[in-house]
Amino acid sequence: MSSPKLLRPTLGFMQAMNILRNIALLTLMGVGLFFLFAKIKATKEHSIVDDLGVSNKIATQPDSIRDEIELNNLVYSIATLNNLESESIGYEGRKSTQPDYLAILKKWANTTRLVKLTDHGNALVRSMAFQALKEKNYNGLKEIFKKHLNDKQTYNVHSGCVVEPVPVNIAFYRCISPTLASVERATYKRKLLELYKGTFFEFMIRYS
Repeated sequence: MSSPKLLRPTLGFMQAMNILRNIALLTLMGVGLFFLFAKIKATKEHSIVDDLGVSNKIATQPDSIRDEIELNNLVYSIATLNNLESESIGYEGRKSTQPDYLAILKKWANTTRLVKLTDHGNALVRSMAFQALKEKNYNGLKEIFKKHLNDKQTYNVHSGCVVEPVPVNIAFYRCISPTLASVERATYKRKLLELYKGTFFEFMIRYS
């Protein structure tokens, strides 16, 4: 008759221990999730989306995916620009609000991607990719320049109160010119002068 009385505190003790164990497990899971979230957040503190300012939906994607998406978006944004703005524009010399597309492209596109972009269908994209490669000290720059020596497609640059078309080959020449030997520089300049003889661009290259 005494056995049932002895079981009641034992069952109650077991139930209490189960409850405590469940609480401990939930606490551990919560702490684990907190540290996991903190780690994921830390990996996203320095990415292309932070330079471009994108929505939180894209920012929550894995780094490799979101960076690839935003790099493609960056190239598209450059390709759809009507004018590339200099630091100061307009008669009043107001500061441009355009992002520094060249700096972002150089920062997030690797050399392989930039080389491919020098063959992009848009003239400004080609020019920016070439400039980014030059700033990365890419040693195959001269071969790319020679490949585009007859590339006469233009893009517009807005500087001060003037919007001026710039051919790709002249932009490439201006970019690579300081790295060329004097004989090479003169040779390429002569070829470009012949190509643009009698045009507005002849004077542009003559004083480059």
